[in-house]
Amino acid sequence: MGAEAQSYPNRAVRVPWVAAATGGPDLVARVIAAQLLAQLGQPFVVENQAGANGIVGATTVAKAVPDGYTLLVYSSGFVINPYVHKSLPYDTEKDFVR
Repeated sequence: MGAEAQSYPNRAVRVPWVAAATGGPDLVARVIAAQLLAQLGQPFVVENQAGANGIVGATTVAKAVPDGYTLLVYSSGFVINPYVHKSLPYDTEKDFVR
């Protein structure tokens, strides 16, 4: 007897958003989350975690269980931060899955 794989997602997905809860980027994140809910049937919960050029939100994702239910939406700061900060609370190369 075989086992059938569960479809993804089968529960809510966290999306730590590295921008403040105001303005265009936040609105875009919430519109995308609503579309993902409509298409996939599970909520994508946008959590505003602004601060330190995205390091706050990135740290949340780096420390999350690597099960695909915590997603990081980030831009240039992710690439720049390792070069402008002597140390980060995560390893940009090892703590994230592409």
